[in-house]
Amino acid sequence: MTDEQIRITFTSRLSELTGRGIPVRKAVRDIGNSKTGKKMQTLCGEVGKGLEEGRRLSSVLATCLTIHFPRWYTAFVAASESKDCMGESFAFLAEIMKSRQKSFVSFCTALIYPVTVALICFAASIWAVCMYPSYFENDTITYTNGAAGSFFLSGLFMLTVLFFSVMVLRMVTQPNPCLALMHVLAFLTEKGTSLRESLECAIPVVEKNERLCDAVLAIRDSLLRGEAIESAFSGQLEEAGFSSAAKLIASNVALAESGGGENVFARTAKALAGKADALRTSVLSCEQPVLLACAAVYMLILLKNTLMPYLTGGGLGI
Repeated sequence: MTDEQIRITFTSRLSELTGRGIPVRKAVRDIGNSKTGKKMQTLCGEVGKGLEEGRRLSSVLATCLTIHFPRWYTAFVAASESKDCMGESFAFLAEIMKSRQKSFVSFCTALIYPVTVALICFAASIWAVCMYPSYFENDTITYTNGAAGSFFLSGLFMLTVLFFSVMVLRMVTQPNPCLALMHVLAFLTEKGTSLRESLECAIPVVEKNERLCDAVLAIRDSLLRGEAIESAFSGQLEEAGFSSAAKLIASNVALAESGGGENVFARTAKALAGKADALRTSVLSCEQPVLLACAAVYMLILLKNTLMPYLTGGGLGI
């Protein structure tokens, strides 16, 4: 198993065992005694030893040498240790990691089609060069009206299409950092953690997105100054470029104040997830026709000054 798979398995098993009321120390020992592989047993041995020394689980995981646990993971465990909800916390962490892994797999799967189309087009170019080398012998790559120029332009066009395909697919399949923030805030506040403490825990979750991380820090500072939740969140998120989340937060806070029962952050997360799913579905449904159209343009550029003269008689000596 990879390190990520070990982290997910370890977290899922901890969720299952602690959820049944088994203490963390015994749960770790039980996982280590099961047939889960040598590295997992080493991890459980290291974690178990740290717990026996009287250290907190978050501290043990933060300094673990067998497997690296990211800072957002250990920060979340630290925030959950005093809330008596370790089983639910580990289940939530496992879900986050599975979601991130699923996003990467989804990106790789979506990338298969554009890469396949690009390879077919490049294979057609190589076939043209091999079958009709005479069209390229007296051409220079800077002569855009010749065969070599067509070959160059068509290749450049397809590389550009492939580049933008990767960028767009990555954008629609990667985890939404604002959605992750809302999920964390929803879970922690529902478990009785104060909003300030929840924001402190959420900072490591979004630290890779500099704008959102700065916004979370600014929100925390605004709340400490006594600013209202609605204005603190909507103002800072809007300034950071997350206007959709800012509007949803503002409307959901107003709804909660008027008697809405659902957690503000949970409602916002649900709405953001719906928008992300709709965008992903829309983009993936357009992927095939757009790429086929690009492939057609590619072939037209390539054929204009290579096979067309041959087919019209130029290459037959007519």
